[in-house]
Amino acid sequence: MKTIRYVLRWFGLGIALALVACTVEVRPLFTPTPSLLPTATASLTPAPRPTLTPTRPLRSPTPLPSPTPTPRTHVVQRGEDLFGIALRYGLSLDALLAANPTVTPQFLSVGTVLRIPAAVPTPDPNHPPTPTPIGLEMDLPQCYPTASDGLWCFTLVRNPQPFAVEGVTAQFRRLDVASNEIQAQTVAPLLNRLLAGGTLPLAAYFPPPLPPAYQVDAELLIAIPVPESTLRYLDARVENLHQTITSDGLGVTLEGEVRLAPGITQPAQQVWVLGVAYDAVGQVVGVRRLESTAALAPGERLPFRLWVYSAGPPIARAEIQVEAQP
Repeated sequence: MKTIRYVLRWFGLGIALALVACTVEVRPLFTPTPSLLPTATASLTPAPRPTLTPTRPLRSPTPLPSPTPTPRTHVVQRGEDLFGIALRYGLSLDALLAANPTVTPQFLSVGTVLRIPAAVPTPDPNHPPTPTPIGLEMDLPQCYPTASDGLWCFTLVRNPQPFAVEGVTAQFRRLDVASNEIQAQTVAPLLNRLLAGGTLPLAAYFPPPLPPAYQVDAELLIAIPVPESTLRYLDARVENLHQTITSDGLGVTLEGEVRLAPGITQPAQQVWVLGVAYDAVGQVVGVRRLESTAALAPGERLPFRLWVYSAGPPIARAEIQVEAQP
């Protein structure tokens, strides 16, 4: 019987999921350097518990000020190499090595902290650089206090362009209205590639204490066009998907199978399955990712079972997105 090793990531919204012969680990988010892209802001006043009536927050009249950027770092995870890390941040391998002169590529260890220099995207003849940022769209952030006085915030990024993008990052900022203190969280989506016409959720967690009154702002920082000739992704699809929402609406189970698309002749060495839960008005209320590092050959099926929990209102529907890499 073939053993598949899964790695489960859930932004702190659930508990570890144990599958047959599975191992679970949580991976940290990375911190990129900001650039100028659209901003969405919401004004919120926390309640003792999240409201069960979904509402869309009003836009703040002015965006929050951007804090001074801090240097980006990346913590090396199992299975990563310098070339793949450079691709993820839109860097050349030479640029990454120049920023980390003490690192030896042949002896890269799990847990090594790499300095990530400012990204200069590789020119793509089909999508040359322009003086304005890539036109992605982002919903207003929706936030939900936790029982421990923390705060989960979610938003949804849309790609209206006719080409896919990768390396998407954004910054959530929380302003304490009384003290004018700003806390910032820089995050990336749980999939690398945002398809043309597609959406990806973003989530950020602010630890306690929660200010009596606050504003939350979300700003897109980076998005890089995916060259049409890239071989970093394989088309995959989800089949036989079933979802079961709990009676209180605060959890959903997603089960199905992943298969490579017809015509794919090489195996996928890494498959990510992303579950996204939405409330009755289409706001993201929960996300969770399942990772498989076992090879998925053409024609084979990769079964999965994934739980997603709501950080706020009841779940009205859920969806699965999948990403496969050779």
